[in-house]
Amino acid sequence: AQAKQTWQTLENGLAEITFDKAKTWLLLSDLEAFEKAVLPENVRLLPPYDHFLTLSDRATLIPEKSLQSEIWRILGNPGVVLVEGEAAGTWRSQKKGKQLTITANLFGPVPPHTRDEIEAEAKLIAPIKGCTNVEVKIEG
Repeated sequence: AQAKQTWQTLENGLAEITFDKAKTWLLLSDLEAFEKAVLPENVRLLPPYDHFLTLSDRATLIPEKSLQSEIWRILGNPGVVLVEGEAAGTWRSQKKGKQLTITANLFGPVPPHTRDEIEAEAKLIAPIKGCTNVEVKIEG
């Protein structure tokens, strides 16, 4: 009953859109930003359990089932390498003294600049972990 009442309250302020062949709704106030959205052209290292990764619709984030099991583990989820807004791999860090090692496992081919951008992102993580040196290993 609560959901029905909330839906009726919002109904006139919603726009119906199609996303991935499915009908869904978006607030009218967000429609213009949605239509103008562009994919980012950079790399980000999302930490394990980032809010973006806690969404219940995993298939929208990662359509391939085998890759879902790489990201959402029973214990100890890795971080996710985002390339141009898409999950392109996972990453884990290991700290030994002031040395941080980040190992990225890529799912497949990536643009040439990706490796440099992963290293730049890793350098941002090192001070947060109390490290002065960072080594990046890229596999895949």
